[in-house]
Amino acid sequence: VLAKNAPPQIRTLSLAELLQRQPRLAAAQADRTPAEFHLTCIPWLLREALAHIPRGALLTYVDANVFFFASLDPVFEEIGEASIAILPYRFLPGLGSFERRGKFNPGWLSLRHDATGEACAADWAEKCADACFELVEPSRFIHQKNLDAWTSQFPGTVSLTHPGLLVGPWNLKEGALVANKAGLRVNKRPLISYHFRDLVHVGQGLYDPGLQAFD
Repeated sequence: VLAKNAPPQIRTLSLAELLQRQPRLAAAQADRTPAEFHLTCIPWLLREALAHIPRGALLTYVDANVFFFASLDPVFEEIGEASIAILPYRFLPGLGSFERRGKFNPGWLSLRHDATGEACAADWAEKCADACFELVEPSRFIHQKNLDAWTSQFPGTVSLTHPGLLVGPWNLKEGALVANKAGLRVNKRPLISYHFRDLVHVGQGLYDPGLQAFD
């Protein structure tokens, strides 16, 4: 649909095109599940897209199951001129075991088209081509545990702090989300976006939000 009716500001890129341009990615398809390969593609997509935006511009990846409720201006103000911006999961007490899979949420990340952003995208893509498996290892878990090293590996990486960005079942305290005349608030700050992980449509307007997996 987008390929046929895309407005001028949207550019589509098919998987076939991406694989044709990136033979290293195509070769990685042989030894992983479809879900693992989907995650392998993400850094390669960013590496490809980064080359097509102006030098110095910021590229932001957002998972498809993220819904936005308020302006992103506070987030981009926090990023400023940083080359890389990543977001901690902010796991609730009692959910520390999830950190073994990675401390940062790859559902949102920003890379600037500069030397640092290019180096980060290339490094992440190559590491995911080597291994991107649903197996918890000391330094690897699918595509996300690679992010743990970025703050020390790539100077200029910002760890975002806004409590309203990518709120999810892993950091949603009971009573922290309220609705008032100012809109939806989390810890008295605007709810910018919610990460609807494990959302299941049960039927007839009923949804399971997947909260039980995080107590």
